[in-house]
Amino acid sequence: MKVFYVVDSFTGSKGNGIAQQALTWSNILKQYTDVEIVLVNPWDMYDYQEGDVVHLFGSSGVWFYDVTKRMKEKGCKVVWSPICDNNDSPRLQQIKTFMGNRRLNIFSYPMIRKQTYDIIDKVYVRSNYEKQYIRSAYGVKECRFELIPLSISYREDDFNVETSRENFCFHISSIYQERKNVIRLIKAAKKYHFKLVLAGSKGNDNKFKSIDDEIHGADNIEVLGYISEEEKIDLYRKAKVFALPSIKEGVGIVAIDAAHFGCEIVITNIGGPKEYYGNLAHLVNPYDIDSIGKAVVAAMRDGHQPELKEWIDERYSQRTIAIKLSQTYQKL
Repeated sequence: MKVFYVVDSFTGSKGNGIAQQALTWSNILKQYTDVEIVLVNPWDMYDYQEGDVVHLFGSSGVWFYDVTKRMKEKGCKVVWSPICDNNDSPRLQQIKTFMGNRRLNIFSYPMIRKQTYDIIDKVYVRSNYEKQYIRSAYGVKECRFELIPLSISYREDDFNVETSRENFCFHISSIYQERKNVIRLIKAAKKYHFKLVLAGSKGNDNKFKSIDDEIHGADNIEVLGYISEEEKIDLYRKAKVFALPSIKEGVGIVAIDAAHFGCEIVITNIGGPKEYYGNLAHLVNPYDIDSIGKAVVAAMRDGHQPELKEWIDERYSQRTIAIKLSQTYQKL
């Protein structure tokens, strides 16, 4: 079986989450199944009729409707991972689907997405939250969804996770992004006096300034900036708690990886991320500093490991997700 992976051209580099999902799925399918994946380069020419499925990733490109329409006219099976991280009103998106006129070349992104959903063969979602949002906003029928969670980034047997835990909270992301909610996490660390280690891109000096000002020399908060893969794994293995109190988050693969390496998880109660942990994570209101602070302190004291790691490894191993994904392609 041959599947073409087409990534939205607006996603940018390989470090982008949408592109990374496509690359990860490509790698695990190659490792655990006989599915052949072709990563489409926009500069190259392809005969898509040679393949069995065309899989689109991303939702910002207006051209996805035209791509889908042309593929369908050629008889191709076309599926779509829209990577819908919205947490605004589905009703508002629904209204926007009526805002536009293709003949007059006037459109809204929700209008184009609705038209694409209407002709696509399957919609691949990462959580029930994502599925229900798309159903409410765009009227997609239940039977047209495939729920495929994201997998752990690592082979479950690659690393020995047995190590002594240190009493600190770890967070890694593009920490300057407002949606990651790092300012409130810092305020929680200062108020509840727990050690906080922040890693990831700090952006430019201007973007980092608000974080630096909020820390204001607090000796229980450390900012590492960009770290290597080896350093990240080392912190996963040492930290007692990993916190991801995002305001807007699709899945939060870093938290899944942290749970795999033995961290207790403090996660936002908004959107789909909480679905991945059963009842074994500490949920927080990301807009409430006390909710964040109390959850981190509770996670330091009362843990769910090793049950949480077992839960994650059983459901989201690379092999498990690769086989699920392959089976959905086979059904088409």
